[in-house]
Amino acid sequence: MHTIIVKNNHDVLVFGANEHGQLGLGHIDNQLEPQTLMQKIPIRQIACGYRHTVILRENNDVLVFGRNIHGQLGLGHNDGQYESQILMQGIVIRQIACGAQHTIILQENNDVLVFGYNGRGQLGLGHNDNQNKPVKLMQNVKQIEGYNVNIKWSSENHHQFSTAFRNRIHCFLLIHKRNQNSTRLKIPKFVLFEIFKKV
Repeated sequence: MHTIIVKNNHDVLVFGANEHGQLGLGHIDNQLEPQTLMQKIPIRQIACGYRHTVILRENNDVLVFGRNIHGQLGLGHNDGQYESQILMQGIVIRQIACGAQHTIILQENNDVLVFGYNGRGQLGLGHNDNQNKPVKLMQNVKQIEGYNVNIKWSSENHHQFSTAFRNRIHCFLLIHKRNQNSTRLKIPKFVLFEIFKKV
């Protein structure tokens, strides 16, 4: 019910529903036009829940604001926040994601943290208790974005990768074959194999 835009100059614009402070403007008035939330602050990622927002800055600060009745801001309490609050600092974060009323954070060490509404088990913790602080769901997760991040492609282990990843390799080979036919440039198979090992 709200929208956030990051411009090329790093300005952050917000608009839409704001009855729980999910726009981070310090009040609860809905905004029918884009309003400037931040200026010239490099942002890596923004995630919008139903009524809460999580921002990951380039310096790895995680900012949260909005509705917090289920602990989806991870601040250790259930009070809503009309302005951005720092949830984490000094921890390298890879990715953030918001469900309607819960939040997931993937750290650089591949630990997965979850918090917020858990009434239907959406945090995966084996119970239905809400969590108002980040809780470790998985440690050093190896399976990221559909393929194992700790192994490289080879002719022996290609079956371990996701269909999407295998399709990328297949497309590369088709494009390479087309280019070979048009340019008459031949790349030895062992060179292709070395390229795939670096993928």
